[in-house]
Amino acid sequence: MDKNQLPHMLKLLDDESTKVKSKIYQELVAYGPNLKSDLDGIIHADIPDGVRPILEEIYEVQRGNILKQQWVQCMRIKDEMAKLEEGLSKLAHYQFGEDYPIKLKEILDQLADEYTASGKFADFLTLSRFLFQVKGFKGNTEDYFNPLNSNLIYVIQEKKGIPISLVCVFILVGYRLKLKIDGCNLPGHFLARANDGHRDLIFDCFHGGKLLSLEEIENIERSLSIQFRDLIQSPPNAQQILTRFLHNLVTAYQKNGESKKSEIARDLLDLMGG
Repeated sequence: MDKNQLPHMLKLLDDESTKVKSKIYQELVAYGPNLKSDLDGIIHADIPDGVRPILEEIYEVQRGNILKQQWVQCMRIKDEMAKLEEGLSKLAHYQFGEDYPIKLKEILDQLADEYTASGKFADFLTLSRFLFQVKGFKGNTEDYFNPLNSNLIYVIQEKKGIPISLVCVFILVGYRLKLKIDGCNLPGHFLARANDGHRDLIFDCFHGGKLLSLEEIENIERSLSIQFRDLIQSPPNAQQILTRFLHNLVTAYQKNGESKKSEIARDLLDLMGG
């Protein structure tokens, strides 16, 4: 479609005929990612009020379609850490927009560089103290169902998130320091696990990076009827972690009344077979 046709198309988008509106809606979706910028260059405040929310929905559908194409490519990445980071980067830039100036890799690198510059020896306990005490990362208890809690750029900027996003910050910064940290996929919660060569260390990143005692682990095992040993022996891979992120996003978007975004998160789950 020539962009000079866009003003005429917008008028038809407000047509009385449902069939006409549906046809125009599909053509605008198919116009491509330049739709918003081309519309901004042609029209200004004269967009009919009834058309504005329809246009916003079309933009959302387009961005979702782009994300789904990118997601398929992301799931083909073989390296687990690269797949996890790329998937989380795609989710962040879907929420903030591809032109958002801050990139996930850059701010993860900055955290790792800051830790290294402190002169501390790279170990799990010291890194936990750095992130959750010195830097002040914590659980977002006041706004738990904010979809941005699943956006790692937002989490790092605001230093707050949900359990799984805080664990992923720990995992990905640790990876840069050659520290192997895994997720621990508890029902209803998400913890971090590492092994220092002598023992397994279980961290609760949502509660200040707390190192769980043996008694606390045993209490969790009793209350949830699980065995930590089983979880530790089968840590979640990148796809499983991203699947849990998407389930969280489906719920968060639903609670926020953002049905179209919730549908897009469900579509990504379908692409992963989850």
